[in-house]
Amino acid sequence: MRISILIYAAALALHSHAADGSFFGPRSTGAATQVLSGPKDDDWRSSGALQVDQHRRRLSRSDRVRWKGEQNSSAPVNRYLYVFIHVPKNAGASFMKDSPKHLPKGAVLRGSREKAVYHGFTQHLLKSFQRTRLVLLLRHPVKMAYSQFLMCKYSNRLNDKGFPRRGEGVQAGVTLWAQALLRRRNTSFAFSCYHARDVQARYLATSESAWRAPSTPPLFAKAVATIERAYFVGLAEAYPESACLLRMLTTHQPVEYCRCGSSEKGPRLTHERHKVPKANLADLTQNELQLLAKLVPRDVRLYARAVEKLDAHRRRVDALFGGGAGGCSVTERLRRGVKETLCTAYASDGNCSIPAKFGWAGARGPDGSGRAARGVARWQRAGGVGTDGGRRRPGGPLARRAGFIE
Repeated sequence: MRISILIYAAALALHSHAADGSFFGPRSTGAATQVLSGPKDDDWRSSGALQVDQHRRRLSRSDRVRWKGEQNSSAPVNRYLYVFIHVPKNAGASFMKDSPKHLPKGAVLRGSREKAVYHGFTQHLLKSFQRTRLVLLLRHPVKMAYSQFLMCKYSNRLNDKGFPRRGEGVQAGVTLWAQALLRRRNTSFAFSCYHARDVQARYLATSESAWRAPSTPPLFAKAVATIERAYFVGLAEAYPESACLLRMLTTHQPVEYCRCGSSEKGPRLTHERHKVPKANLADLTQNELQLLAKLVPRDVRLYARAVEKLDAHRRRVDALFGGGAGGCSVTERLRRGVKETLCTAYASDGNCSIPAKFGWAGARGPDGSGRAARGVARWQRAGGVGTDGGRRRPGGPLARRAGFIE
């Protein structure tokens, strides 16, 4: 009798483990292989909405998938592990779902599970395979900060009465939210949701997550170095162009619908909305734009470098497959988008630059200025308000290339 009970219990345990794939490995789902580990309560429900508790948002399902490439390739080596740095609200889930359409057969893309570049999990991915390539996707900094606020308000902290949301309109509460992130000395405080203080620079220069900001500003030079050593850098505002360039660089084959002026339509791309309103900056007042811009001064500068890197990808594809193969240049459009946002926020400032009268928590220097005032001085010099030997000097080359100053 005891033997029968033990055999029956073992059969039940085997059946339960087989259901979630923990004994038999990952479950294949066509182009992608999904690793179904952990309890079923960790998954999204069939309603499609993000199911969250009152403490932390659960990870995107896309981060739990090994995305396998589907395209034919002329490249000599295709077996690469592409490590994608998933910054929340930077079109990361859409990018991962579309990645099989733009990667060669034999290649695999894995998300960082919303971890930064220097986080232990991401570093493990980068060192776990002999051939790895780092992939980044950045976004208009002010739009990203506003999108994170909307995600917190309408999804992550939907039932949290302490989250600022009073008022009429989609943007209601953004002023109190931004002021709290700028004013609080406790930089880990963000209403138990995203902390938007230079989040893209943090992801490329520190090990902190989107929920916690370090007590000191991230090193801009370290973030730029990450962009320089990344295999590919795309931009959410140029999502179709970024997808085309990634496909041609990885497969070493030209794509007709990506060519500049082509009328051929490409594959349909994913657009994850998470049932959250669109981040439309036109809904914001000048004061609200200023507050959001003050949250992301280093991200604005970092975005300028990303624009240059994307244009370098386009020129490389043109050199491989002829002029126009990499698509039409989007550099001026991207630069103009950031410049118009800053000029709307700071209409009275001829340089359309972010002032240094705000900062991170920290000690004051000998001259009485805060750490942030010293750190943002580089942005002032790039904006053309610095001095050289008592003389007013023009803006730096980064600001001129980015189009932030004439």
